[in-house]
Amino acid sequence: AEEPSLSEENEAKDKEPSAKGESEKSILRGETDFQDAFETLAKFRKSEKSKNNGEVSYYQNKDKMILDGESFVSNLNRDLDEAKKLFTRLTQAESPKDQFFIKQEIIRYQKSLRKIILGSVRLCEKETCSLPEYTLDILNMDVLKDILEKVSMENWSNKDDFHSFDEFTKKIKNAYYERITPWAAYLKSVIEELGIE
Repeated sequence: AEEPSLSEENEAKDKEPSAKGESEKSILRGETDFQDAFETLAKFRKSEKSKNNGEVSYYQNKDKMILDGESFVSNLNRDLDEAKKLFTRLTQAESPKDQFFIKQEIIRYQKSLRKIILGSVRLCEKETCSLPEYTLDILNMDVLKDILEKVSMENWSNKDDFHSFDEFTKKIKNAYYERITPWAAYLKSVIEELGIE
C-alpha cells in the first residue's frame, strides 16, 4: 500500500472539522442566543416600587406578567451579603453604642428584604402574574411565603436567627442558579411563556 503524500494528508486535515473551531462556534452561538434573549426580555422588563413593598421586578407582555425570579434571588443575596458584612463589624465593635447601631443597620436590611418579598408575593397573587415555570419547582408561591414568614418572624440582630435564615435561603439560591444555567434556555422559556413573538 502506498503511503499518502504530504499534500494528501494536509487536504484530509483541511476537510476534518476542527473540534476547537466547532466548540468556539458553539460558544459564540450560545453567547449570541443569550444576548438576543436578554435584549428581547429587557424591552418587557418593568418594576413596581411602593413605599411599603420595596422594588419588585417583573416582565410584562400585554396583561401577562412574570416575576423576575433572578432579580428576586439577587436582592436576597445583596441584603444577606450586606448583613454578613455588618456581623463582621459587630464582632469587632467594642462599645455597646456601636454594637447597638450596627444591630439596627442589620435589622434595616431585614426590613428591606421583607418589603421586597412581600411585594413579590402580592404581585404573584394577581391573576395575571406568575413565577417563571422554568424554576417553579424551586421558586414558587409556597417558597416565597416560607421565606416571608422566616424573614418576618426571626430577628436578624440575633446571630442564630440570621444564620438559620441564611442557611435556609442558601439551598434555594444554589438550586435556583443551578437550574437557570445556562441562562439562554431560561430566558427563552420566559419569552415563550410571555407569548413574545
